[in-house]
Amino acid sequence: MKKCLLILATVALAVIPTAAFATFSVIQDSCRSAGNTVTTYFSVVNFNSPVPVCDLHFQPENPVPGCIMIACGAPAGWGCSFIPVTGGVSWEALFPGPDCIVAGSRKGGFSFTLDPDFCCYVVSFTGPQHEILGEQEECFTCVHVGVQNKTWSDVKRLYN
Repeated sequence: MKKCLLILATVALAVIPTAAFATFSVIQDSCRSAGNTVTTYFSVVNFNSPVPVCDLHFQPENPVPGCIMIACGAPAGWGCSFIPVTGGVSWEALFPGPDCIVAGSRKGGFSFTLDPDFCCYVVSFTGPQHEILGEQEECFTCVHVGVQNKTWSDVKRLYN
């Protein structure tokens, strides 16, 4: 009897989705530097949460001058606003139903601008009732790769 109850409980836990087991991610898509400022573009992924992501909140881990965001951008259906006290930014779905990020989907078009080009943030993912669904640390950096102009003959010489 105990074995049957244990199997039944295990199956029930595997079938019932909960926000506690949800997985979210912020993915850096690209970055652009102009002078001393860097703009980072990113997407938000909701892998499997039954509760959609409707808000995002970025709080700098070490709010030093330079890690405070100076501009933000949002995809269609979303808005962004600064949190002056902490130097962070909040992104919110304008219409919590259709604009939220549901399970198995990704939404791109988010951005922020700061000076310099490296900071770490605590990211809070919240649901339609502004309940915290999850938090994680995200560090963004804009790495530039040096490029040298070479001809095809120059490249072939490397392998001869």
